Amino acid sequence: MTAVSACARPVSRLWFALAVIGAFVGVYMLWLHVTTDPLIDVHAYYDAAARLKGLPIAWSVAIGQAQVPLTLLTAIAAPWSIALAAHLKLFPTLIALWWIGRREWRRLAVFVAWAAGLVMLQLVLAPQATLDFLTALTLKEVGAVRNFSPYALSPLLWAALVVIGVAVTLRLARTRWGWSAAVALSVLASPPVRQARWVNGASMP
Repeated sequence: MTAVSACARPVSRLWFALAVIGAFVGVYMLWLHVTTDPLIDVHAYYDAAARLKGLPIAWSVAIGQAQVPLTLLTAIAAPWSIALAAHLKLFPTLIALWWIGRREWRRLAVFVAWAAGLVMLQLVLAPQATLDFLTALTLKEVGAVRNFSPYALSPLLWAALVVIGVAVTLRLARTRWGWSAAVALSVLASPPVRQARWVNGASMP
């Protein structure tokens, strides 16, 4: 037996003893937490989620609004998610100005590819419905509308404000406020900021 192997054997036994002790400590800690505070972190996450749901999300879910998934897709902030959001409502397309202002052409190209792919998929799955959508971009399906946007005062005023918003978004794109400006533009640019109420299948002001 060499001197090296004579020294290695006690070291191996020491590591084995430490492993056994660690296993017993792990089993004890598992038993301790299961019997005293089971899943305590889960409660913390659940309570945090409960605080975040708030009133706007509950209202949006109750009336079947698309704002909840739209907000989630916008928060993901990936080209594919913005493209999908733009297929729920058109104005999230304006968020792409952020990539234009930052000269991020690759991400812009990915967004365009996803958007085109989704359009083609819709066209294959439901060609007539996809074409009919182009004639449905009006407020007649909404019912009674109270318009609180500048569009109600003047379409030209609304268009001018959108142009200003685009310019501001492109100007801020490379700053810390760029993303916020793009998202704000996508929300505020919608012409009909409206309130409508449906009663027995009819829309009421």
